[in-house]
Amino acid sequence: HDVPNYLQKNRLPSWETNCIEDWETKVDAIVRETADEDMRLIGGIPSWVQMYFEKLIEAKGKKVGEIFPNLKLFVFGGVNYEPYRKKMENLIGRKVDSIELFPASEGFFAYQDKPNPTNNTNQGMLLLLNHGIFYEFVEADKFFTANPQRLTIQNVLLGVNYVMVVSTNAGLWAYNIGDTVAFTSIKPFRIIVTGRIKHFISAFGEHVIAKEVEKALQIAVKTGNVKI
Repeated sequence: HDVPNYLQKNRLPSWETNCIEDWETKVDAIVRETADEDMRLIGGIPSWVQMYFEKLIEAKGKKVGEIFPNLKLFVFGGVNYEPYRKKMENLIGRKVDSIELFPASEGFFAYQDKPNPTNNTNQGMLLLLNHGIFYEFVEADKFFTANPQRLTIQNVLLGVNYVMVVSTNAGLWAYNIGDTVAFTSIKPFRIIVTGRIKHFISAFGEHVIAKEVEKALQIAVKTGNVKI
């Protein structure tokens, strides 16, 4: 409903295909609509796009990069892309630039403003502070205590895992979105998504988060002949 008209003619899948509720049926319809088109930018959650790419290859009998020779950019959000990168590049047949977004039902929070970060402070996504959202942060280690303190943006520290709490001009008030983030830069404020607070394990004080599990997966992929 909200995509501008001037973009609609360059966008797939169609409205009718987008309205298909069953995911398997929808993917098959997307493959039929896009397989012979000149797709140049593809966006989505990596695990879903991976399934789409696999079905494309099955239908056309060649790599995605051959099907879409002008494909230049993959836009993603929702999960850490790194564990998927090797598999996705294999499906495409070559490397494609990627840009990360942090969208959610509650608001659009951040985007990757440095496509090719050269150092730690350039890594992560630029937090949007002037888009009708007020942010507060609770240290993940203290989140399940009786009265955890909510910190404003001026009090955050680099490298600490925080649960992000938002109040918005759409009516949310101190709402826990469930995601945990860490700051890679303070000037300007850039974040990485480290996981979900419900995926935080600390049965014996080990404080394991999803980001650390994903990092272990990345090391396994790089050091062994492993694909996720």
